[in-house]
Amino acid sequence: MNHTDWEKYHNASGAVEKDGTITVSGTGDIGPLGEEGGRTVETTLPGLVFGPVIVLAVTARYGARTGREAASRRVIVARAAVVGAATFVTGLVAVGVVLPVGIAILKGNGISVQPVPVLTGARVIGGVAAVLALCAVLAYGLGVWLRRGWAAILIGLSLVTLPYTVTAVPLLPDAVAEWLLRLTPAAGFAVQQTMVEYPQVTAHYAPSAGYFPLPWWAGLALLCAYAVIVVRMALGRKPTADTDWR
Repeated sequence: MNHTDWEKYHNASGAVEKDGTITVSGTGDIGPLGEEGGRTVETTLPGLVFGPVIVLAVTARYGARTGREAASRRVIVARAAVVGAATFVTGLVAVGVVLPVGIAILKGNGISVQPVPVLTGARVIGGVAAVLALCAVLAYGLGVWLRRGWAAILIGLSLVTLPYTVTAVPLLPDAVAEWLLRLTPAAGFAVQQTMVEYPQVTAHYAPSAGYFPLPWWAGLALLCAYAVIVVRMALGRKPTADTDWR
């Protein structure tokens, strides 16, 4: 494009009114920086893919043992509360240490990290801990309901870890990945998102780039709904004296 063409299709910076239409022209950034502005806070939590695997495996087997004990509803609910509380405290301590330490290490190596408000950082720490706790309750409920540790672990991984993993890594089309994170308990991982989608900025707004289709509170509510439904299903199953571990 030569200079004449540039003048034809571009206006000088400022506002121009012509035929009743106001045109605003200018140069520079029209929105906050995305990933190119530095690492995001959530990139300091790479172990979040493996954490739920451990939580699901341990709590599912514990739930299966509870189910085979023909425990009362009161015992089942009490143990679910203990499992959730213990996992939440553990996750809160772990994420509360890993997040600031990871940020400090990145900055120490000359890697910039995008700053986030204090409340957002607190939401990420508390939200991730809540997600782990709800995953624990979900797996525990599956164990009580199925009374088979391996089956509860398999279903738990298929509902939580598998959707999160295949959407975090660009293995699926963006549309499919977004629907997985709208319909499965993995939607709860939206609590870690700190980047904001701006309509005036063209970017790759996809799960593989760190953008979830649901807001963090909606994803957490969906995961909570799954956990409540599964626990209710476990409470509705008639107790038996089955002692077969498999």
